[in-house]
Amino acid sequence: MLRLFCKTYNVTPEELVQLPLETVEAMTEEFIHQNEGKLAPKTLNVVFCSIKSWLRYKRVIKNNAQFRQIKFDKTSRKVSGLKETMVETKHVKNGFKVSNLEDSVDWGLYCLVGLRPSLIPQLRVKDIFERNYKLENDKLKFTVKAPLIVVDRTYQGNKGNIDFLVFLPSRLAEMVEMLVNSNGKVSKDTKLSKSDNAREIYYKIKTIYAHPNVNFKGRPYLLRKYADRVLDRITRLFNDEDMKEFLMGHKGKISAIYQAGLSNEDERRMRGMYDKACDQWINEAIFEMANREDVERAKHLTTWQQR
Repeated sequence: MLRLFCKTYNVTPEELVQLPLETVEAMTEEFIHQNEGKLAPKTLNVVFCSIKSWLRYKRVIKNNAQFRQIKFDKTSRKVSGLKETMVETKHVKNGFKVSNLEDSVDWGLYCLVGLRPSLIPQLRVKDIFERNYKLENDKLKFTVKAPLIVVDRTYQGNKGNIDFLVFLPSRLAEMVEMLVNSNGKVSKDTKLSKSDNAREIYYKIKTIYAHPNVNFKGRPYLLRKYADRVLDRITRLFNDEDMKEFLMGHKGKISAIYQAGLSNEDERRMRGMYDKACDQWINEAIFEMANREDVERAKHLTTWQQR
């Protein structure tokens, strides 16, 4: 964003800090007012903040209060949410179909789990909940369906600044297991994703969006909105808004409770809720797997006919 601003005025970031403060303030105000309606207010605010941060870093100003205050909309988006096309189940389903294993893991961690792109490249085997996996012959083996991952509070992009839990849908967990085990020997420090940074995640998302079988035009962040809608099934089925918010990395009552630890009983209860509300639906709607009850009925029918 700083480079975008500097390019507009044909200066380098280093040359910018050599200008009088009043000149930089005037340039900033002009840039903001000229681009209102062209760039999203949130983007303009990022530009505004990046300029002040750069000046502070170069010791031109001691704090942000020394820079001219410019009044403009800092929070709205360029397009109203009500006018924005949302990601639908067909886009998510087809996204998996057109992706290789590596991209499918990143796609799933974003659109089904709801992890922010900055968090995905930081996850490692050691972040899997201890009771939910084992390392056997230097390979990862999940010991439960829909295993839990503990997202560390220190990871960059953890905006809630809390250790929070997420469930891996059972089919996505199988993909993660295959991807991790394709790296050779697996240790606790082995990464769960092949991506090294958020930029790679965004590139993959945009590539999948552009595929003819997906054909979606919108922001990558809408995948997290989709994950929020999937997890909202917990709220509707069990009337547990707090658990759903915790799985999205937001603070709440449940986040304070589980900082002290997660008992076997609570883990089974949470997984049972997730399985019934989300995992079964994901298997059927996204991965087109047969309904469990239908499979059981078919088994009973086959057994009866053989008799």
